[in-house]
Amino acid sequence: MKTLAADFKIAGGNVRRLCIRKQNVVREVQTWFRDSLRLLQANEFYKHTPTPEPAAFTLIELLVVIGIIGILASMLLPSVVRGKRYAHVATCLNNLRQIGLSLEMSLADQQHYPFNLGGHEIPDEFACGRPLGERLAEMRSRALFNYIGPYARTWQCPEDTGLDFRPRGPYFGPTAHYAFGLSYRLNNHPWEHTKYEVDGVLPGQNAGWVKQPSAYIHVYEPPAQPMHKPLLNPDLCHLKPIREPYNYFHWHLNTGPRSVFDIANVHQKAISPILFVDGHTAKHDFTKSLHQQWRYPTEAMKDWIWYQPVLGTNGQPVPKL
Repeated sequence: MKTLAADFKIAGGNVRRLCIRKQNVVREVQTWFRDSLRLLQANEFYKHTPTPEPAAFTLIELLVVIGIIGILASMLLPSVVRGKRYAHVATCLNNLRQIGLSLEMSLADQQHYPFNLGGHEIPDEFACGRPLGERLAEMRSRALFNYIGPYARTWQCPEDTGLDFRPRGPYFGPTAHYAFGLSYRLNNHPWEHTKYEVDGVLPGQNAGWVKQPSAYIHVYEPPAQPMHKPLLNPDLCHLKPIREPYNYFHWHLNTGPRSVFDIANVHQKAISPILFVDGHTAKHDFTKSLHQQWRYPTEAMKDWIWYQPVLGTNGQPVPKL
């Protein structure tokens, strides 16, 4: 009997353990089911929730931004262009300083002021049939050939746009540097009309001849003086000049046409960098001297002189009869 009772007790313990295990399994299944249900509900929520799109500009906003950028560019561009053109003036002044140093060396070597400058040979289209050998010989004979290379950029002004006498005249271009070998001009003589008798010209004179070297113009650009307009008669190699009115050029800081015929049609400034005999350089405005008495464009002004007048016994310039 005792043995049978012990067996029943063991069997009862096993049944209780099985029931407890069953309850645990049921709880785990319920927990898994609830968790799965929550996940399914969450997936359905996100599936139907609209995803926010990335922010973007509207067409109106883009047009406004583009308009603002355009306004700012239109305000800044003239300043940028003006700054670039002033930089070109500085380049020409630096070129003239180098030419001035070479002129001083030439003066020391030759003991007189030179009759020309330098630069490369005349190109074929402006040579009028002169052979290349002759043109190269002329290039090598120029006063500053041994001081500044003929093809050096020193001879070219960045604002050089040539000498345009069209439609009835020639066009020495695209630049004067290309057509003549250099952009700059030597002050060989004053204009043909002067108010006073001229006391000689600079080329060929010795170092002490100039009385006002800090005011005497040595090298200049075409805008500083007018020119007689040449007419094709009938071609480039046969030109016939118009004596009056004169032709004017505008390179630096021009606000209109770069070539103008007749002073009455000129409404912009005539700016030219200048090299003086004493070697200093400066940018000057020649508008007043060209406009006031257009027939006498090389008379003395406050800042410069083009020639030395003959002085009378009273020490005053002798008027030209």
